[in-house]
Amino acid sequence: MQRLCVLLATACVLFFGRAEAAQGQNKAVYGFGRASCGAYLKVRANRNNHLDVSFLQALEWVDGFLTSYNVYLQRTDIKRSIDQEGIHAWLDKYCQANPTAMVVDAVVELIKHLDQGR
Repeated sequence: MQRLCVLLATACVLFFGRAEAAQGQNKAVYGFGRASCGAYLKVRANRNNHLDVSFLQALEWVDGFLTSYNVYLQRTDIKRSIDQEGIHAWLDKYCQANPTAMVVDAVVELIKHLDQGR
């Protein structure tokens, strides 16, 4: 069982770990943010499979991106008007409409949406 978890974690790092430029931008993207929205939706569909760590990786990547946005722009909390399930519901809707977009692009659009409500 432990070998399976290590194998899955290693596969996730190898698959999602490379840097890639975000669509239309000259920025390096690391980790799950470089995955497609279609891949994100598959991960969300399998989120109750405790052997699949991909959902936790996606969850932590999104939270880390939003945290860095707060820190870099010295914002109080971009998430103050939405909870974790709301974030994933918004991303689900965006990704269903844009399955070939990168996850980073979806989160950037989420930030734009949340910033409009400020």
